[in-house]
Amino acid sequence: MLCFAVPVLAQDCKGYYYLLNNAEIEMSIFDAKGTASGKSVYKVTNVRREAGGTVSDFTNTFYDKSNKQVTSGTGHFKCTGNGVSIDMNFQMKMMGQGIPMKLSAVEWFAQDFGPVKTLSSKDGKDMGGTMITALKK
Repeated sequence: MLCFAVPVLAQDCKGYYYLLNNAEIEMSIFDAKGTASGKSVYKVTNVRREAGGTVSDFTNTFYDKSNKQVTSGTGHFKCTGNGVSIDMNFQMKMMGQGIPMKLSAVEWFAQDFGPVKTLSSKDGKDMGGTMITALKK
């Protein structure tokens, strides 16, 4: 499970791509050397108003560099006037077993749009990252 919150100044939530009903977001995945190693496709399935903010549900499917599905998961995005939060559930499988991993991440976040690029590390070592490569509204 991955959960994080990003404090931001008051904003209009409707511009975030995670809040565009039926949007599909493709993010390319890069290894530590910057070589494309797969992609992640997010599909926003339900956008609604809830307790002081706007919330969406989404699915997330990971594909390897041969475009073969590796794993999938679900998540929720919430935007209020004070910030945004993302809660994602997915499990990477290796040899049929789920392997828990703890990573640190740095995210480039475009105000009123969403995260556009990430870099991940484990124990100070670069593990790769992601970058938006397509957005269908």
